[in-house]
Amino acid sequence: MRALRENFRVNPYHFSNITYFAVILMALSGLLNQLIGLSNYRGFDSTIRDVIGSANFFATLALPVVFLVSVYVMISNIRLIRHEGTNWKNLLGFILGVTLLFGSVLPIIISEWLQRDSSIFDVHDMSRPDLYMEIAVENIISFTVAYFECLLIATIFFAVKAARHIPAFDKDFILILGCQIRKDGSLTKLLQSRADRAVEFASMQKEAAGKDVIFVPSGGQGSDEVMPEAQAIRQYLLSIGIPMNASSPRINRSVRMKT
Repeated sequence: MRALRENFRVNPYHFSNITYFAVILMALSGLLNQLIGLSNYRGFDSTIRDVIGSANFFATLALPVVFLVSVYVMISNIRLIRHEGTNWKNLLGFILGVTLLFGSVLPIIISEWLQRDSSIFDVHDMSRPDLYMEIAVENIISFTVAYFECLLIATIFFAVKAARHIPAFDKDFILILGCQIRKDGSLTKLLQSRADRAVEFASMQKEAAGKDVIFVPSGGQGSDEVMPEAQAIRQYLLSIGIPMNASSPRINRSVRMKT
C-alpha cells in the first residue's frame, strides 16, 4: 500500500499502480475470507487451507461482475476488430474475456469430471496423491483467475479515473496519436474520437485560460493504407473547420513515424 501511495503521488496513471492495486485486492479478499472463518476456527492447518482457498473465494465472489465486464470487453473488442482490423493486439480483450469466463468455471468442471470418472485419477482414495493433485490444480487455476480478475477491476478503476481526468489548461501542443485508417483514407471511429477529444480540450482551454494550442497529427503509413495516418488526421481537422494558418488554433506540420 505504501508503494501504491508513493507511485500514485508521482504518476497516478502509471501501469504499475494497476499491479499494486490488484495485489491489494487479492490480499483484502484473503483477509475477508479469514474474518468470515473466525467463527469456525479449526486450528492452524485449517487456516492454511483457507488462505490457499481464498483465491477461489474471491473468484466466486467477483464472478457476477467479471461475467458482465468480460462480455462487455468481448463485445467492445469485436467492434474494435470490425473498425480497426484483425491482429493479435486487437484480440487481447476478447482473449482475456474468454479466459476469465472459462477459467472461472474450469475448477468446477475438473472437480465434477474427476468425481464421476475415476478411470485416470482416483480422487476418492485418500492414500493416493490424486486428490491432492486435483486440489493443487484447482487452487492454481483459481488463484490465476482471481489475479486476472483483480487486474481487470484495477484496470477499470484507473481507466475510469483517467477518462475523467482533465489536464491543466496550460498546453502549447496536442499530439494526436495515429492508428489504422480506413481504405478510403477517412478516420476510423477510434481515431476520430481522438481528434475530436483534442479539439474539445483545445476549446475548453481557450475558454478557461484564453490560450491557443497547436495540433500535431502523427502516424505513419502502413502497407494497406492509402496515406500516412498523420495526413488523414490533418485532413479531418481541416474538414471540421480547424484553419491551417490561423493563430487560434492551428495545425502544425504532421509528424510521420515509420511503421
